[in-house]
Amino acid sequence: MAFRDQPLGELALTIPCASALFRQYDMDYCCGGKQTLARAASRKALDCRGD
Repeated sequence: MAFRDQPLGELALTIPCASALFRQYDMDYCCGGKQTLARAASRKALDCRGD
C-alpha cells in the first residue's frame, strides 16, 4: 500500500521522524490519525503524489 493511502497515525508509529514532519505541516496524526496522508495533504493544499 502506498504511503499516501495509509492513516497518519500508522505512519507516525512506523516511520521515524514522521510525527515531526506532520507537526511541521500541522497535520493531526493523533486524534485525526485515521485520515490518510492523501486526505491530510489535500486539506493543507499539499501534493503527496510523488510524480
